[in-house]
Amino acid sequence: MEDKRGEEPIALATEYGKTGLNSGHLVDALGRPRGAGTELRTDERGTIRAGKGLLLSADNQPKALGEVPDRAAALKETGRLQQQLRQLEMAAEQAQALKADIDSQMRMLAQRLKPLHKIIHFTAPQGMALTSGEDMQLAATENVAMNAGGDISAGVTGNLAALAGERLGLYARTGPLSLKAGEGPVDMQAQNGNMRLFAEQKLTIASEEDILFAGKKRITLIVHFLFVRLFKIDKY
Repeated sequence: MEDKRGEEPIALATEYGKTGLNSGHLVDALGRPRGAGTELRTDERGTIRAGKGLLLSADNQPKALGEVPDRAAALKETGRLQQQLRQLEMAAEQAQALKADIDSQMRMLAQRLKPLHKIIHFTAPQGMALTSGEDMQLAATENVAMNAGGDISAGVTGNLAALAGERLGLYARTGPLSLKAGEGPVDMQAQNGNMRLFAEQKLTIASEEDILFAGKKRITLIVHFLFVRLFKIDKY
């Protein structure tokens, strides 16, 4: 600790593992500037533990005024995004699409986020970045929710797999839904059920080469009250 007006450094450190807490005007062992703010570092393993809850925030609190766990801005933004998702859920329900589980998110907000009860809350006004030189894993024993007021983009240079033990739903409220394969076939199967294609307006099936309709028992074409039915006859 040194008393340098305007450049006050405070250091609590040990040589074991180069472990230390440095605050204020940061300098190295030779007194050369290293930055400003606070640094908690070690060459060994580190642990931050808070049994009731932990807040890690980049939201500014000028002159240290206000309550320590103040998260009003972050909670307001979270609530706003959940309301937007609630509106999309209602639209999906009207379209008979698979709805998102908004109720579990609302419970999380009320029971965990607002009271900061046994959770870690990361919050930043401008953005967050998580990077890894190798792998990254996100896991939960119950629910994982991702909300965005704008876009969500996912890009991979390898394979992308979406596996669901029960249901999988895709719903676009106002824009188109596009599924394309630049190279290779597109394979859609209902392995133990029916498949239904429906359009309120025109439905187009086109091919640069052949179109094949195959039915093991019969094929039926219907226009209003008229129909053509093709079926297999075993014997005359």
